[in-house]
Amino acid sequence: MAIFKNPLTNLRTTIIVLGILLLSSITHFYRINQLHTFHNDEGRDAMIAGAMIETKSITLLGPQTSVGNMYLGPIYYYFMVPGLILSGGDPVGPAILIAISGVLTSLGLYFYGRTKFSEKAGIIAALVMSLSPIFVHYTKSSWNPNLIPFIALLMLFAYDKKWSVILGILGGILFQLHYVAMLFFLTLTILHIYQTRSVKSIALLIVGFFVSSLPFWLFEIRHDWVNMQAFFNFILSSRGGDQNGPSYIARIINNGHKIVTDLVLSKTLTNNIAPSSLTWLTVALVGLTGLTLPKKSVARDTFRFLLLIIIVSVIGTSLLRDAIHPHYVGYLFPVVSLIIGAAYASSSRLVKAYARFFFVIWAIHSVPVTYANMTAGDSFQKLKGREVAGYIMRDAGSSDYNVVAAHDNSRETTYLFYLHKLDNPPVNDEARLLYIICEDRPCIESDVNSPGIFNRGPAHPSLASYLAHPYSPDSRTPKTLVSSTHIVYGVWVARVIVGE
Repeated sequence: MAIFKNPLTNLRTTIIVLGILLLSSITHFYRINQLHTFHNDEGRDAMIAGAMIETKSITLLGPQTSVGNMYLGPIYYYFMVPGLILSGGDPVGPAILIAISGVLTSLGLYFYGRTKFSEKAGIIAALVMSLSPIFVHYTKSSWNPNLIPFIALLMLFAYDKKWSVILGILGGILFQLHYVAMLFFLTLTILHIYQTRSVKSIALLIVGFFVSSLPFWLFEIRHDWVNMQAFFNFILSSRGGDQNGPSYIARIINNGHKIVTDLVLSKTLTNNIAPSSLTWLTVALVGLTGLTLPKKSVARDTFRFLLLIIIVSVIGTSLLRDAIHPHYVGYLFPVVSLIIGAAYASSSRLVKAYARFFFVIWAIHSVPVTYANMTAGDSFQKLKGREVAGYIMRDAGSSDYNVVAAHDNSRETTYLFYLHKLDNPPVNDEARLLYIICEDRPCIESDVNSPGIFNRGPAHPSLASYLAHPYSPDSRTPKTLVSSTHIVYGVWVARVIVGE
């Protein structure tokens, strides 16, 4: 690629590249071991990737979606495995890989923006990606949607170069990270087909897509297309949300507004503060940029292309009646960054001056939040898991035991991840010794005597052998609460004797 030809021969480029790498590395890697998220979903994912390492066998099924009773493809679990191996089994390993993807996204935005708009535009796009509270937040912890911004940027490069098979391969990966992200792939695919109008290009794109998503389709073939059936049932079902909720037009307006407040202004990380003045400043920036980019230029065409992606995303996500969260549209992170940077390619000096003013205001609003998040107190999620596992191991000794979480609490996957690393992990068969994990409150008698205490299935079908308790929809076996001990940071563990 021309943009990558000997960049180090140019001192200016070298300084810019090193500056971006340094800044983005600071915001992504600073205290990552203390701050990265490791709860429910992350604990489940780490258990699955760890099980693949332990059993030396792969899973064909990825994470479960939050709606529709569907599962994604397993590509993210494959991505996690080397991170866990290199970190010696510490969950920070996959988080570091995600952080690396975030840094590379910032760097890639500089090159893409420089080629399509101007050098200053590329720099601003990289700065936005490196400093935005919401963008940094979602690219420094291990979670399947968090890889999407990097994949989306690679897809922009592949689309630009008309690399059909690469675009298809990346689309197959995106398909396994979040279904909503397929709006991005479909947009690029339709435009790519329109531009190439080549049967060969279409064939290569399709082949690339199915090659990279092959594990998912193998699972579907072996299990009567269960996920595809669930997907189409969800799309066609009128139960996708509240029928008395906002109209489709109202959802379009609301989601368009959320693109600005949530992605540009990081509202969900600023105590829901997104001043309307900043919203209008953003809208004005986009409008002025679109009107003043040089006519019949690459910059103007690229800006319209990026704006089309956002419009399609808003229209497409508005078909869903459920609330749209930032991670649903992670593919827009690099797009939004480029849209902001594009103003620096305007042919109007006034618009360029306005763009500088906007960036300063945006930085004043955003950078303190990013800094506060970097210097916040430890999450203690891994510490909780280790301490609880250590307590249970010492208390149980060599005895068989089961583990469950109280029903008003989260799943126990974070704790099971560490328990299954021990010499005496919990068993699936009913044992006389039971430990109940309670978060934010002591365990009480109602936790112990609940008939549904064992009615939780595994967090993922591949974790059936790691359930840590018998599966029973209605358990009437007598149980005696022996103690409820506070272990660490608001986590209690109840010791229960079963059968007495």
